[in-house]
This record gives sequence, structure tokens and C-alpha cells, in this order.
Amino acid sequence: EKIIWYIEKTYENGWSRSKLIEKIKSNAYELEKEELIMSKGLKEYNHPEIKKMIKSNYTFSSISEKDFNSEREFKDKLISRIIDVLKELGQGFALVGKEYQIEQYKLDLLFYNFIMHTFFVIEVKIGEYKYQDYGQLVFYVNLVDKKLKSEKESNSIGILICKDVDKTIVKYTIENSEIPIALTKYLLKEDLGK
Repeated sequence: EKIIWYIEKTYENGWSRSKLIEKIKSNAYELEKEELIMSKGLKEYNHPEIKKMIKSNYTFSSISEKDFNSEREFKDKLISRIIDVLKELGQGFALVGKEYQIEQYKLDLLFYNFIMHTFFVIEVKIGEYKYQDYGQLVFYVNLVDKKLKSEKESNSIGILICKDVDKTIVKYTIENSEIPIALTKYLLKEDLGK
């Protein structure tokens, strides 16, 4: 089952030999089998591709913890490696902007997925998930829906990418939310092969 999964993913994503080896070392199969933390609104999101679009973990193997000291520097590293980031996100993603400004608010990263016809608001946190992060992301998703989304587009989706997750905090913030939100973890160069 594991070998077949790697074969299918290699074909689906066009992984090179070195990318496949990287994915094997990072235990991509096991990580993908981890349950995705998502809100009630995302579980009920009506699109057949949703399960393929959001992962429980994103691997940024070309970035090391030594490369940044703040969230701003981490976002800069992600943008400097945007092709790798887009490949890791999956098919159909296009970058709309970094620190994308709507009125006086700046969204960390704003993507558009042309397969799903929806905006993805991605907030990046370099530490552990905090309940305040949820409120910020809900606000930004609602802001994008009100200011950018057209009637032809699906509701926007929020993804919070952080280093660590406390399951208790998640249970009381995200799980019952009607807003389509996922909480994912990121893996860096140091996390591969552990």
C-alpha cells in the first residue's frame, strides 16, 4: 500500500527521483495519513477536490530553521522559493500576494485555486498554534469573501500553518466552526528523516 501510494503521488505530482527520495525520508506517506485538523465548515465544504487540496503537513525542505527569526522572514523565505511552495500546495494554485492588503489589514499569503475557483487565505505562525490565531484567520476569510469573492466563486478557505499544535486548544476553537478552516503543520529541512 505504501509503495503504491508513492508511485501514485510521483505520477500525480511529477516528482523527480530526488524529490521522491526526499518525500520518503520525510515519511510523507505516514504524514499524509495523519488526520487533517479542520472545521465543521470545511468538512461540509461541497467540492470533490477539497481532500486533495489541503494536507495535514506541508514540507518545505529547502528552508531551515536557521534561515529565519520571525514570521516575516519565514514568509520571505517561502516567497523566495515560490515554485517549491506552489508544488507543495498542489495543483491549481496561484499566488495573489504576500501581505496582501485589504483596507488596513494585511493577509500573510493569499492564493487562488483555479480548479476550485476559490481564494485560500494562508496565515503562517512560526510557533505553536494559539487560540487567537483562529480569530484572526476567521476575520481574514470573511474579509476576502466580502471584498474579493464574486458570486461565481466558492467560499474562501483559511489555512493556518504552524510548527506545533495543542489538540486541546484546537478542539475548543476550530472543530465546530462553520468557517472552512484547516490547521496544518510545516516541516523544514531539520524535520526530514527523523
